[in-house]
Amino acid sequence: MKSFKKHVLIALIIKTIFFIFFTLQFHSNYDEARISGLFFIIEGETETYYEPIENLVNGLGYSANFYNPSNGAFELQPSSRRMPGILPLYAPLYSLFEQVVARDLMIIIQLLLSIIAVALLYEIAHLITKNELTAQLAFWVYLISPFTGIYDHFGLAESLTTSFSIFGVFFYLKSKHLINHKRGQVFYILSSGIFLIWAITLRSAVALLLALVLCDLVFTYLKFNKNLSLLRVPLILIPTFLVLSIWVGRNYVVKNEFTPLGDSVFKSMPHIYTQAEKSLRPLINHWGGQRKKFYPNSMGAFFYDNTQSTSMFPDYIFNNSFTKDSLIQLKSYFLKAHKEMTNENIFRNKAKKVQQQFRKDHPVKYHFIAPIKSLFRLYFISSDYRLPFPSFSEMSLLQKLIKISNILLFNAIAVFALMGLVLSLTKVNPNISLILYPFMYSIILGCILYNTEVRYQAIVFPFLVIPASIAFTKLIEIVSKKANLES
Repeated sequence: MKSFKKHVLIALIIKTIFFIFFTLQFHSNYDEARISGLFFIIEGETETYYEPIENLVNGLGYSANFYNPSNGAFELQPSSRRMPGILPLYAPLYSLFEQVVARDLMIIIQLLLSIIAVALLYEIAHLITKNELTAQLAFWVYLISPFTGIYDHFGLAESLTTSFSIFGVFFYLKSKHLINHKRGQVFYILSSGIFLIWAITLRSAVALLLALVLCDLVFTYLKFNKNLSLLRVPLILIPTFLVLSIWVGRNYVVKNEFTPLGDSVFKSMPHIYTQAEKSLRPLINHWGGQRKKFYPNSMGAFFYDNTQSTSMFPDYIFNNSFTKDSLIQLKSYFLKAHKEMTNENIFRNKAKKVQQQFRKDHPVKYHFIAPIKSLFRLYFISSDYRLPFPSFSEMSLLQKLIKISNILLFNAIAVFALMGLVLSLTKVNPNISLILYPFMYSIILGCILYNTEVRYQAIVFPFLVIPASIAFTKLIEIVSKKANLES
């Protein structure tokens, strides 16, 4: 407990300094229309989290303005786009204060929870490795990295999801160490279940973490310690069962739909994520390109902007029937279908035909190379657009150092984490399921779903830091041993 208080104090001081610095950077470099109050940064998806809760407090139900393609107008309808994960925190604030103040207070809450999460990451690393150096490395590396911390400023789900994931894992690991305290086991395992489902209501991908916790629970019982009761399985699932029962029941009653987590963007925001875009995504995915339109010079950006340059496309996607001129023509079909939301079937059929031909001509690239490239694009980063700095040429020396060091630190952690995974797999480790989490998450998002946006890595970043710290500890031990032998 003494160690926890010390780490909370250190994190409070350092993260507060970082928070003030980045707040000033946001106000200096960001569009003022995207800043609410003092701290709250608005992004494209912000209102999908906040608007339904504000409507609920205002007596309009958990609803949002949805686009109706039949009449081209926005209408207030019951929402199932997002699970109400921030409701327990934001609804009381919005009830008591005006919107600007309530949203600023949410950012303060995110910061405070993030500070506690940093301290708990030290505890998690210590519980997993029983090594003080590894735990200290995990604590300091995660503390000084702005990669996840920058999301404390945003009206998005990343900050809270990361904090609650850490809380859930901490409480679970504590329950494993209370063999002779059944009451303590019940408290910790229920707390773990509460925070894990809370994280899932914010980011459904955290369901993988809950599944791995369940695997770890059963594996630990069968392989290591049968004094730990298997009754912990239903205990940890009680919060999940209750929350999902309420959410699924509400959606069925209100919308006559079975929605276990959240609606897809193509269903809930068809004016932004059109059926044309839905047809375009798999084509770019299997070409091995970046489908996100906000990445400059990406394949995705090509289809949305005015450029006629095809330099971002590799020669192997072209053939006698699909030339660069054909690509430009395909783009025109896409823009018409996307902007006018008409003739979407025409574009879908053309894109599908090109995709099928590419699969026939390049089966290895289609089935293997493309998903591997997607995984690398997610797992290693080349830029971090969330940092509130101007263009690189306009940055000060300090801003350039922060941006470059952030990218280098993340990629170094990614490399060392792989080494830490190998080290963990070479010996029997009772926590191997938890160590596997960030890697399985990256494989699913990168290779299967092709979701390679940088921010998707934020919620697993602290869980990459732990195996990275394991590897770095081993490296320090090897270097120290070699130095002792030479002396």
